[in-house]
Amino acid sequence: MRRRPTKARKKRSVKKKLVFFVDGDTEKWYLDSLKGFERLDIDIAPRLPTKKTLKDIAQELSEICQEADAKLGDKVIWIVDLDVPYKEDREGNPKKLNDYKRIKTNLLADFPEVFEAWENFPCLEFWLLLHYKQTQRCYLSYNDLLPDLKKHLVDYKKTENYYKSSKKGAANLYALLKPNQKAAYDSAKLLKKINKPDAAADIYKLIDLVGL
Repeated sequence: MRRRPTKARKKRSVKKKLVFFVDGDTEKWYLDSLKGFERLDIDIAPRLPTKKTLKDIAQELSEICQEADAKLGDKVIWIVDLDVPYKEDREGNPKKLNDYKRIKTNLLADFPEVFEAWENFPCLEFWLLLHYKQTQRCYLSYNDLLPDLKKHLVDYKKTENYYKSSKKGAANLYALLKPNQKAAYDSAKLLKKINKPDAAADIYKLIDLVGL
């Protein structure tokens, strides 16, 4: 009896996965906007921590790193705003800053091929500002930075609708910023080169990581 030819099983496409463990909603909305605008053959997964204590965050990050496939190029990236830890440190309470540094060091040692920590100082909005202005100024907080950001993004709001809806003909906030992305990248990279920890936008590394 002649066998009927079997259909060739379709091979599952496996993409490199980038898990971004983010501080708050704004980072998640920004990354979601990027995913919606760029056509990337990479699985970008922004995640908010399920618990708020640094101890719990360390445990959650460790579990995500264990699930990552280093051979495939997976990365787990912790994006951290440092305004609050440094504020508490200036006020005589260095615990949060010291805990963060200890957790970062341990994770880098335990998962050197997978884990990275990207720091923003004071916050993600500094990266947005660099799209319009080259500066090495130390803004101590979001509120300190906001007046300069509003000179360029007049109606800026920390809302999902602002990040994801149409602005001035662009698809979303990421698309609006895209023409100035190279300038922001160069400014942020320069800050890293001259080692300015009090003015940082490590999220510029995303450009190289995903090949934008």
